[in-house]
Order: sequence, then C-alpha cells, then structure tokens
Amino acid sequence: MSSIHRRKFLKSTGLASIGIAGLAGCTGSGGSGESSSEGSGGGSDEEESSSGSETEPTTSSDSNVSGESISILTTYYPDASYSGVVRAKYQNYFEAVGFSDVTLDYSLELNPLQVVTSDDYDFVIASHLDSIAGRAQGVPVQSIVTTQGSTVQAYTYDADEHDFESPADFMGSTLGLQNDPDITTFNNQILSNELSEEERDQINETFVGYDVRNLLTGKVDVMTKFPTNADGIILELQDEASFGYIPMKDYLEVPGNAAITTTSMIEEKPDVVREFVRAHAKGLADSVNPDMAASVAADCVQSTEDVGIGEQIFGTDVDAVDIQTRAIEMFREYRHIDEWDTNGVGWNPVDRVALAQQLFADAGQLDDTSDPETIVNNTFIDEVTDENGTLIWEE
Repeated sequence: MSSIHRRKFLKSTGLASIGIAGLAGCTGSGGSGESSSEGSGGGSDEEESSSGSETEPTTSSDSNVSGESISILTTYYPDASYSGVVRAKYQNYFEAVGFSDVTLDYSLELNPLQVVTSDDYDFVIASHLDSIAGRAQGVPVQSIVTTQGSTVQAYTYDADEHDFESPADFMGSTLGLQNDPDITTFNNQILSNELSEEERDQINETFVGYDVRNLLTGKVDVMTKFPTNADGIILELQDEASFGYIPMKDYLEVPGNAAITTTSMIEEKPDVVREFVRAHAKGLADSVNPDMAASVAADCVQSTEDVGIGEQIFGTDVDAVDIQTRAIEMFREYRHIDEWDTNGVGWNPVDRVALAQQLFADAGQLDDTSDPETIVNNTFIDEVTDENGTLIWEE
C-alpha cells in the first residue's frame, strides 16, 4: 500500500522568496495530469477591480462564453482537496455555462504564480497564501473563489494513547511539525496565544515528515497534518488506528485554498472569469452537501484514475470511494464558513486573508503587505449569487 503525503506547493522555506523577476519570463510546462491547453490569462500591472464593487446578478444564459476554452491547474493530486473543481468538470458544469473545452491538470512541481502569469493556465487552485505573497511582491493576481474557508491543518494524535483536548495539554509531550512556513507560523501564533513562555518550554517541538505513522511508532505524541489525507483515513477504515484532531481553525480564523487568476484575465475576459466562478461554486456547493458526499467522492476517485495515480494515492486494500467519501465528509467543516450562507458558496473572507497576511508579516515572511481588498475579488461571486446567498444556476 502506497501512502502519499500532502506537502506545500511552494518549494522555498519562506513565502517572500517568490521573486518577481523569476515570474516575468517563466514559461512552465504542463502538469502530469491531462495535456494542457494554452491559457489566456497573462499578467497585468493595471489596477484590479475592487472586491466590494456593486454587481448585478447574472444567469448562465447571459454567459457570453460559448466556444471558449479554459485551462485549470491544481497544485496537488486532483482528489478530495479539489473536489469543487473536480466535481464541476466531471458533472459537466463548465460545459453547462457555455465552455467548449476544459483542461484540468495537476502538478507537484510548478509554481502556481508562474503558471498563471505566464499564460500556461487561466486558473490555478492553490493557497490564499500564494495570493498574499504574490501581491506583496507586485504580482498581479487575485483570489476569486475560496475553496477552503479555513486552514485544514490540525494537531493530530493517537486517540488510543492520548486524550488531548487543547494545545495546553501538549506540555510534557513531543510535537512534530513540518518545516513549512504556514505550519510554523500558525503553530507559533496558537501556542503563543494559548500558553505562557514557561508552559511552551515544556513542549518538545521537532520537525518531522508527513507520515502519520510517526504517531503510532511513538516518535512524536502529536503532530500537525491534514486530517483529510488518505494515509490516516486508510488506517482508520482498516481499524488499525484511531486518531484525534484539534483543528487549528478553532484557534485561528485563516483561510485555506482558493482559485487564483491574473488581474488582466479579470479585466480582459470578465465573462470567462464569472462563468468559471459560477461552475466552480456549483461544484463546491455539491461538495458541502452531505447527501452528495459519495457521488462527489466517486468523481474525485475517477479524476485520479484518469491520470493514472489512483492506486498510488489510495493503495488497493480499501475501496478508494470509501476513502474519498470520508475525506469529503471531513473536509466539510474546513471548507464551509458561515459567511457562505449569506454571501454565496466560494465567497472570499477578506478578514481571514487579512489575518493570515498580518501573521506572516509579523513573522518576517513578507517584505511588504497589500490592502486585503486587493488580494481577493468577490465581484464574480456577487454576480452569480442572489440576494439570499443562493447560487444562480439554470438546470
């Protein structure tokens, strides 16, 4: 059985290391998923539209995108993490709003800001932190759909050995961390908020990998990880382990992933951006609907099988749909935020983006900061959502 562990897409040890000079002339290659089509969203230094603009709701009948093609890149395997865009593709939601061809690729190597600003892809599903870091360096990108309203990181422990209820219970224990800037920054803030310096000194913090078996072997007592990863779910479904989780979102209201595009794409092809947002939001709505968990999971499994990585991710000992159904169900609490109920599924939480930016600035990870209103753009979510917060969709 093979286990694949999620890692951050940025390959550097600090957010600020994404250089503008490197982005200006980059032409990344396609991911290892489907063959990519040529994107249409280049970079732009022009002023972006405000995330608080007045908008008029539209229906897909007004789309004006008939015959248009779009290309999308996910920054990890196209599994439950990206269930919104996967669902939209496999249920033909993109075609339903008028697109003639949709390319969905994945990559573990390409830089998300490079591929979207160099016209390789029209949209990239990455972290809100990529938009934050990019804007801090003048890269003309914006988050247009939030796909995970909260960070998915959680303190994870072997529930057969421990009964941790809060970070205060970690005193006298070993806490395993991944050497990623978001994990270390969020952990530092949480522990600083919850414990005194003397109390924190009683926690042995060490860097470990992503393998959940570090908990079962006793290498660490608790570790940061994505509870939605397949490795832990497989062990639980096989009754080989039982894990407990303390979500970081209970202590920090910071966002997870988002769909990102360039300001020039927004300015030059607003109809394309709007209908991408509409179809993606439809997929997200399915993903947070408890009655659709198994169906959405089946689409996610199919997407991994179509690019030949299903067995690599899920192994063969447990039904892959069962694994992804559990992941979809677990993701729901991290994906959905209350603001979606009134503002629409996929709405970008400016306050959470602002907090994340401030935390990274305080940690010295950013050379500069931007107005959070320029990092996200809710114009298109507003256009595809009615006054009751319901997606405008024509069946």
